[in-house]
Amino acid sequence: MKWISFSLVGIALFSLLAFQQTAPKEPKKAQVMILGTWHLNNPNQDLYNIKSDDITTPKRQKELDEVAEKLAAFKPTKIAVERLWQTKTDTIVQANYEAYLAGNHTLHKGEAEQIGFRLAKKMGHERVYSIDHRGSLPFDAMMGYAQKNNQMDILQPLFKQIEAMIGDFQAKLEKRTIAESLKDMNAPSTLDGAQSLYVSMVRIGKDKDYPGADVLTKWYERNIKIYANMTRVSADPEDRILIIFGSGHAAILRQLIRSSSEYELVEAVDYL
Repeated sequence: MKWISFSLVGIALFSLLAFQQTAPKEPKKAQVMILGTWHLNNPNQDLYNIKSDDITTPKRQKELDEVAEKLAAFKPTKIAVERLWQTKTDTIVQANYEAYLAGNHTLHKGEAEQIGFRLAKKMGHERVYSIDHRGSLPFDAMMGYAQKNNQMDILQPLFKQIEAMIGDFQAKLEKRTIAESLKDMNAPSTLDGAQSLYVSMVRIGKDKDYPGADVLTKWYERNIKIYANMTRVSADPEDRILIIFGSGHAAILRQLIRSSSEYELVEAVDYL
């Protein structure tokens, strides 16, 4: 009986070793980091905006150098920014980057150049990728519907919550370095919390009317197409991609990356 027992154990161990040697390895995934930012050039394109101070001062420029130094530890092979995919804007972005490499371009105030160009040059990249997709959100239609159908009581608390979040961040921004502010902004709980505000808008509507859901649908559509553009500039599993976008985009982009079989999410906070 002992001989039988030892034989069974031996067979089991042999089978396990054989399985480990023949089991297919999990395919390598490209790594993607989403760096959510506020807009450093204050374009006032959003409903609510964080007001950045002058980032061209020597103090802020030094801080941006420090941000680039921290992000360089990720060793990105491609850097993608919030500029329109395959448009005249895309061409201008690349022309500006090449001029910057040649010493003939002063960085614009936006994060695409202040962070994206600065880091790409540091990493020796030949180009910066534009992957944005734009589409109009039917926000005004939703607001009009809410006002007409006595549903502003749903939206007002959301707007107050947004104002409070921005006010808190704004107050801290003046006292912190850019890296500290970016680390706070890119905390996963912060990014997910911002997305929940969009999701809450689906409550606007009744019967067969879905104005709130239409806003959320268009918001997802834009971000899904941004993600699709990213896949078109990187299908290499060896890539390490840094995406620099307004923080409102981060939650959906992170969700898509986590759901992908080709990409692995890397947390920006781990490098800031």
